[in-house]
Amino acid sequence: MTGRPPHVDQERFRLLLRIYAEATDLDIGLAKGLQDLTIDDSRVGNRYLEQDEGIAGWEFVNAPGLSGPLEVSKWQRRAFLNAADWLRDKSPTLFQPLRDAGNKVDVCVVGYNGPIPSDLLKELGRLGLGLYIIGLPHSS
Repeated sequence: MTGRPPHVDQERFRLLLRIYAEATDLDIGLAKGLQDLTIDDSRVGNRYLEQDEGIAGWEFVNAPGLSGPLEVSKWQRRAFLNAADWLRDKSPTLFQPLRDAGNKVDVCVVGYNGPIPSDLLKELGRLGLGLYIIGLPHSS
């Protein structure tokens, strides 16, 4: 099966784990507690906490490069692999206090039009996390 390769805007591609207010204000303490799990983790880059906006989270690093065509075919981008690896050893109960506090947790893909790796989708489903995609505009 052949298809068009995924289109990635190298300057805008980001893969984020987001914690945000839904029914109530963002629970800052719970959000910081989850962020603390990422300290010294090379798969995680920029962390953010915007209390006024009601959002917190971090960006999964899109490095190092993928090693070879099979890994590229399976993962498309290193950030997808890094996210799946980080999520794989987490328990669904880790995110439950955030949900109980009226907050949402999802993974947000920015600047990418292409397949989302199935192993990442499995982890999102197992953990009950959402997926939000902000794709690239279509050219005419």
